[in-house]
Amino acid sequence: MERTLLLKGASLGTERGILPRGDILVANGIIRSIGTDLPCPPSAEVLNLSGKLLSYGFADLHVHFREPGAPQKETIRTGSLAAAHGGYTT
Repeated sequence: MERTLLLKGASLGTERGILPRGDILVANGIIRSIGTDLPCPPSAEVLNLSGKLLSYGFADLHVHFREPGAPQKETIRTGSLAAAHGGYTT
């Protein structure tokens, strides 16, 4: 079963900077279209992201997990969960 999402009205973070407003159409986890005022397919779930920033995943180039040695400060699990919640993918 195909799942289609239309992400509407978010600010879009791009390699060129932040676009103030845009839409993204996603079908089965694949971005199909990016633009403004995209038409909504009949079966799409629409998410209004007005006031939100939508961007590609971030990469942390310098991270210190304190395991082994100081797990009371941070573990691989707690550090990874915090990173994921903050938008870090790598």
